[in-house]
Amino acid sequence: MNREDIDNLIAHLIAIQRYAKDIHYNCSGPNFYGNHEFADRFTVDMDDFIDSLNEVCLLGHCYKPLHSSEYLEKASKIIPFEMNFKTLKQLCVETLDIIEGIKGIWRGDEDLLGTISRAIQNNVGLLNIMFGQIEGY
Repeated sequence: MNREDIDNLIAHLIAIQRYAKDIHYNCSGPNFYGNHEFADRFTVDMDDFIDSLNEVCLLGHCYKPLHSSEYLEKASKIIPFEMNFKTLKQLCVETLDIIEGIKGIWRGDEDLLGTISRAIQNNVGLLNIMFGQIEGY
């Protein structure tokens, strides 16, 4: 396993979490409240996912996690400026691609990455419904 892949994933999870909060705090218009609440869905479990990545995938492979300031610096370069759900979807899909590219992992890593991927993919599915990208909706 390449530790840079996990560091990159952690930075992307922080970026999703913070970007979703940006959307949450800046919603307006007739669907304000629903969008405000929906944006929070993207932050659920992120702290636990990040903690588990540090403990399982980094410490479990004898890698010391980066300092928080380093993860935040990496995340700040990923967070888009324009706040909307379409851009959030792109960030989520990019993160799913990162997960898919991680190789050389143990079963515990695989289980954790699957859990994270499933949560993000579920949210992408809801965004697909929001954007009318699902046949029959």
